[in-house]
Amino acid sequence: MKAKKRNNAVIKSVSPSDTKNHKIHSITSSFAPSGGNRTKRIYIKGIPGSTFTLMAQDEDNRVYSFSTGNFNGIPSPLTGVIPPSGVFKSVVNTGRAKSVEVRLQSAAPDAITEVVAQATSTFLFTIAVDGTGLSNFGISGDTSYRKTISADGTASIDFSFTVKAENNKQINVVRNHRFNYDASIKDPFVVYDGVAFSSNELAHYQNQDGTVLYDYARNGIASVGITPTKYTVSGLQYELLAEAAIPEADQDHSVGFTDGVKLTGRVNVTAMGGEDIQIDLKLFNFLELK
Repeated sequence: MKAKKRNNAVIKSVSPSDTKNHKIHSITSSFAPSGGNRTKRIYIKGIPGSTFTLMAQDEDNRVYSFSTGNFNGIPSPLTGVIPPSGVFKSVVNTGRAKSVEVRLQSAAPDAITEVVAQATSTFLFTIAVDGTGLSNFGISGDTSYRKTISADGTASIDFSFTVKAENNKQINVVRNHRFNYDASIKDPFVVYDGVAFSSNELAHYQNQDGTVLYDYARNGIASVGITPTKYTVSGLQYELLAEAAIPEADQDHSVGFTDGVKLTGRVNVTAMGGEDIQIDLKLFNFLELK
């Protein structure tokens, strides 16, 4: 008996009504740029002629209207057909939505449903140097470093600040820097109270009321329901412009002075929340000028 010949022909295109041979291969979407009026590009790959339904929702579960081009109109999913190129392209005007979930359902018998959920935009992460409380000093170069990061993305930001004493003053690096994530947010963060070493032998290490001092202040607290930015600060180093000793973070006080100090380090962002964020390196908490 002659073996039955198998049909291994590759289907290059199908009729929209031939749903049994429809095939959607993948759906991808771009991150939208930052700003007020943003767009998100959708790419759907499949066999030409395959049909599908596309729906998008924002963080408030509002369904996108492909008729009016926003989340405020009458909900209107998109029914599309893969073109001869094999790639269907569409645009969602995300506006100021913080996140968008894109759902795709094919008309094939196996009725795949694929969801792409991601932030619609990138957000700005900034680390800046803040000398509020100090006087007679200058900062050379940039005073802040910025990077745009997607809400579910990670990044490392290297920074370098050079602080120079002015008016015949000198800088005392009182101790090494100290970072604590929980203490960096706006409400718990405290600034050195200015009580001199002669009255508080742990000055610049802790305030007179016993509150331990940290050196990075987070500007703003993430909104409810939005993952806050998680970050660590590592590798802060001092390059002294004149000879002086750098005490450890748990040392009470130092006696070394220098004409200037260069602060270099890195911030590792492990989960960027859905908002811009800034952390300030508070010089007043660990530097003196005399």
